[in-house]
Amino acid sequence: MLPGRFAAETIVSDVAVRVQSNAESESDLSDAMLQVARALAPLKSPRIDRLVPRSQDAARRNSLSATFGLGAFPLHSDLAHWTTPARFVVLGAASASPSSARTTVLAVPPLSTEAEFNSVAAGIFVISNGSKSFLGSICRKGCPFFRFDAACMKALNPASTNAYQIFDHHLRGRPATTVQWCVGDILILDNWTALHGRTAIAKSNDDRVLLRLRVGGQP
Repeated sequence: MLPGRFAAETIVSDVAVRVQSNAESESDLSDAMLQVARALAPLKSPRIDRLVPRSQDAARRNSLSATFGLGAFPLHSDLAHWTTPARFVVLGAASASPSSARTTVLAVPPLSTEAEFNSVAAGIFVISNGSKSFLGSICRKGCPFFRFDAACMKALNPASTNAYQIFDHHLRGRPATTVQWCVGDILILDNWTALHGRTAIAKSNDDRVLLRLRVGGQP
């Protein structure tokens, strides 16, 4: 049973749930997102980010906007530059229209064979995190999450390039779920087993504004 501030709940995929809130303002939406996040895990110093379309020139360094601008964002993990990426990502639509860019979601499919998994796991990348950059991989045995983000992961050697190509090829052709946003929508993503992206911004004045709240993880 959803609390009174929520109107409906939809299973988007195995790794994502969409909730329609009754939020009438951005502040109400933030409160609703916090309520959802606290039901997932305890929050420590929660921060809600405001996401708006940005051109490459206006984007933050090492961000997807810096690489792709108003174009489509490829599938990626959120906070892949953290030592442990966020466990969940909660997104909320503060502003959106039928023509706004949509969010794409894909559950990471199992790698076909143990040899393929080992080839992907063997790739070591430099994970750009400012002065705290470190070495990491897309996956490894016993690790509960995948890490995948072209914006912050730089191949260290040919094995890394091969790992990226194998994993990228593994994802291509898989049908991603597309989320069309309505104001007040909240999307809950399992960030350890799902990747998400964005369709291209159709017009420079796209009014889409998303709020983002990360749950768990370790910087």
